[in-house]
Amino acid sequence: MRNVAIKVVKFVKGGALNSRLFKLLCKDVESEHEAFLFHTNVRWPSKGNMFGRLYELQEEVVIFLDLQQKADLHDKFWSEGFQLSLAYLVDIFEALNALNLKLKR
Repeated sequence: MRNVAIKVVKFVKGGALNSRLFKLLCKDVESEHEAFLFHTNVRWPSKGNMFGRLYELQEEVVIFLDLQQKADLHDKFWSEGFQLSLAYLVDIFEALNALNLKLKR
C-alpha cells in the first residue's frame, strides 16, 4: 500500500515536466494545493503530511495518471482497498502528529 503512494508521488515529482504538468492541472481544476510534499526517512511526521496531501489531491492524481497513460498506477491508486487504507493512514498520522505536538510541550 505504502509503495503505491510513494510510487505515485515519485512519478509526479520525479521529473520537472511531470511536476509542471501536475501543477498546471491543479490550477486548471482550481485545486486547493498544487504540489505534493515529499516525505523523509528522518522525520515520520513528514510521511503523514505526504499521505494527507496525497489524499486531498486524489482526484487530481487520478486525472493526471490517466492523462499520462499510467494505467497500472491509476488502477492501483483508484482501487477501493488502497483508498480505504490511505484514508486510514491519514487519520492515524494526524492523531500521531497531534500527540507528538502535545508531548513536546
